[in-house]
Amino acid sequence: MSTNFQKLDRIVDSFPINSVLCVGDMILDEYISGPADRLSPEAPVPVIRRQNVRQVLGGVGNVAANLAALGCTTSVLYAVAEDSEANQIKQMLSDRHINAYPFTAGLMTTKKQRIMAHKQQICRIDSEEPLYLTKQQEDKIIYQVSSLLPHINIVLISDYNKGFISPRVVQGIIQAANDQHKYILVDPKGSDYTKYQGATLIKPNFGEFKTAIKRLDPDITEVDALNPAHEQDLEKIKQLTSFMRKKLNTRSIVVTLGEHGMLASDETTTLYRPTVAKAVSDVSGAGDTSLAVLGAALGSCTTLENALDLANIGAGVVVAKEGTSTLSSSELKTTIRSMFNNEPTTFWAKTLGARR
Repeated sequence: MSTNFQKLDRIVDSFPINSVLCVGDMILDEYISGPADRLSPEAPVPVIRRQNVRQVLGGVGNVAANLAALGCTTSVLYAVAEDSEANQIKQMLSDRHINAYPFTAGLMTTKKQRIMAHKQQICRIDSEEPLYLTKQQEDKIIYQVSSLLPHINIVLISDYNKGFISPRVVQGIIQAANDQHKYILVDPKGSDYTKYQGATLIKPNFGEFKTAIKRLDPDITEVDALNPAHEQDLEKIKQLTSFMRKKLNTRSIVVTLGEHGMLASDETTTLYRPTVAKAVSDVSGAGDTSLAVLGAALGSCTTLENALDLANIGAGVVVAKEGTSTLSSSELKTTIRSMFNNEPTTFWAKTLGARR
């Protein structure tokens, strides 16, 4: 049995030692599905005969749900309004044994309804209002996070640009976490990444990464044309991750590259991993899963390389599922074993040693 295989197996087994605090934008995801066998007489659109309604935690809720499924003790601080959706979210968190710290603010709780027919999304209905925090509310959020920090070993921030993760809030959390020597990982949103300065790790997707690079240095115009599938472009992307890391004074940058895999950079090395996904059903929530796995792995005191390997494999599992989904530790371990057993001579060379 491979030493690498045993190493990753032990890291997953150690996930339950983690106590993780998630902070960010909460979303209630709802999937309404049924057959579409005729067109509406009112307009040239399909009529969906509703057969099933499924609700899952989205946004920071999905990050927390993934961590809980991986065996971590999980808490989540999030903003909601005083409405039925907030009550549903609280119950869903309780069902997953996640400690909920709702912060009441705003006019409505964010909800995304996806209308599905024959496994295809017909449309999405978003119910949300921008959240504008007062200075007093920001102070309360920072204080609450600071009071929870002694009881956790890692903080994950999930920013969906809904208003809860304001520049002042995120900098207050980063400073408090650094003062108490806690890991802090950020899934960013928007173009201005300076508000995440000082975080332990920042994890943008490739589109967000390109936008942020241009904001950090408008003279870098060639970033739009870069394609991770091309070796020469991949080398340029590696250089830009190092540039971003230094500009933002962060220890690590991890860029998710969609169907091309993941790339990570820290002070000593830059690593690339091609995707291990064999089928893609839905990419919704894959970023949440990769953030959760990175957090659980780094919280278990492993290396960035091992964390990247596990996050890449975990993301490959969830994209094969329909809708926003979670990853359990048993699924992660089973997938690693299956991949190794099916290709024992090439698995680690392909998955863990590709193009550094």
